[in-house]
Amino acid sequence: MNLEYLVCSLGPSAKQNIAKLIELGPKFLHCQSVEIFTDQTGSTSPEADSETIVEPYGHSHKFLVIRTSNTSPDAGRLAAYKNLLNQQETRIRDVERMSSLKKYTKALFESCPDGILVTDESGYILDANRAMVMLTRMSREKLMGLRASKLTNAKGRSQVMKAIRYLKTNNRARFDCRIRFGSGNGVPTSISIRDFVFQGQGLLLATIRDLSYLEEEVNQCKTYEKSLSRSITNATDAFIRYDQFGRITEANPYTEVLTGHLVEHLVGKPVDDLLSNSSLKAFRKSVAQLQKTGYSTFFCEIAKPDGTKIPSRAALMQLEHEGEVFCRLFLQDLRSLSAEQG
Repeated sequence: MNLEYLVCSLGPSAKQNIAKLIELGPKFLHCQSVEIFTDQTGSTSPEADSETIVEPYGHSHKFLVIRTSNTSPDAGRLAAYKNLLNQQETRIRDVERMSSLKKYTKALFESCPDGILVTDESGYILDANRAMVMLTRMSREKLMGLRASKLTNAKGRSQVMKAIRYLKTNNRARFDCRIRFGSGNGVPTSISIRDFVFQGQGLLLATIRDLSYLEEEVNQCKTYEKSLSRSITNATDAFIRYDQFGRITEANPYTEVLTGHLVEHLVGKPVDDLLSNSSLKAFRKSVAQLQKTGYSTFFCEIAKPDGTKIPSRAALMQLEHEGEVFCRLFLQDLRSLSAEQG
């Protein structure tokens, strides 16, 4: 038996090929028998002698055990035989690794917290993960074969078409839209799309992130801002907002009572014009403290247009909103406290 015959006897299955090589081994190597021994804990490995050849092969703890009749196999044939066995072992390991990789990739796909859709170039859904099922309230079976654009409204479909056109010259497109579920308005989402080729077929991969939690936070902030605005409007302390140049931009109604200036006349006025000359030093010292702590307090006197000076407790805060730096000044009238203590 020659090497060509041995190679031609092998088929597509690596495990079956190893069994076939063991079966044909004695004829090819001109020996009595060929076995594969796996070195395991507690097992006794065969020892080489005049009639037994023990050859390690592969990347695992395996040995090729060849029993002869006082005649060693041809070295060239033995090397070619071991090479064929190694090739089949490598194929088995590659299949096992690929199978493990498929399971790992599938687990990642399913456990991703963002929704994932795989569609063909026409937009028909080929696969969807668990997060997408939860986001759309639709089973995987209903999603399969559905056109992805059906999951959004007309505005969202327009954005999808723009994103697909954008992909022709870029490797990724991103946009925000609402994903519909049931008869509701849908869920606000951020969508990232990229195209790729798998087994010769062009596909689209869309990652959909649920932004409903951000919408809830925005609504909570708006509710809080409205509540805070009402509290400031109805407060019996003066609340003044001024910009980084020290000019007043907002003031609540009680500021007019405390300072004697109409609110509309206060806007654009330097904030330190409201204080007496003796209070300016404390005010400027407090402003300098803002650079370190962002918050400071001091006592001052408010100078009304008629010359009256009102003792007050002041608090300063430095804030930033959407890139704008500004300060809030709170003024508490201490005359009522003095009257109570008296």
